[in-house]
Amino acid sequence: MQPYTQGPPFSAQWGEDHWLATTFDIAPGGVFVDVGAGDGRRGSNSLYFEHLGWRGLCVDADPRNHEPLRRRRCVVETSAVSSIPGLRPFGMYAHKPSWSGLHRHGDDYQQIMVPCERLDTLLERACIDEIDLISIDVEGTELDVWDSFEPTRHRPSIVIIEYDDTQPDRTRETIRRHLGPSAYEVIHRTPANLILERTDRRWTRRP
Repeated sequence: MQPYTQGPPFSAQWGEDHWLATTFDIAPGGVFVDVGAGDGRRGSNSLYFEHLGWRGLCVDADPRNHEPLRRRRCVVETSAVSSIPGLRPFGMYAHKPSWSGLHRHGDDYQQIMVPCERLDTLLERACIDEIDLISIDVEGTELDVWDSFEPTRHRPSIVIIEYDDTQPDRTRETIRRHLGPSAYEVIHRTPANLILERTDRRWTRRP
């Protein structure tokens, strides 16, 4: 599969939404959280579920994404997510907003300051308790996002999280250990993302 080549109703970069839809019986009325949601359409891991009638929260810090992201029906927050709230440096990549992120820098990056909030603060504001699906794609600070809320309270059933085996703090094994091998099991992998399932809150598989 080539990235960004799925047809409607799917939009995820590497077919993550299609894989979930064909592997599980997707329950109606679910709740999603999408951190690093981009423009809310291209490469979105949550748009398919919104079209099914799920409610949720999309978060993205890049100012170029804010206007298109607000066309989504879900709650939208335009901050970064971090375990430590406050203003933080954010690198906007000139050619590809999806490569922007906290502390990113180098050629063709513009440095700006963005507000950061803890995810548990945003979840409370959106009146979200238990989470059926969470997607985290923030170009390097995924585990800091994970540490900014209480997984034992919100109990996300499915986690889609970006990994990079060339970076020691973002490898598949690092992520698996951080989320807790007794709590989460890796059930699928794409070139960019791991999909993990909570062992005590599993989705119903298709026959």
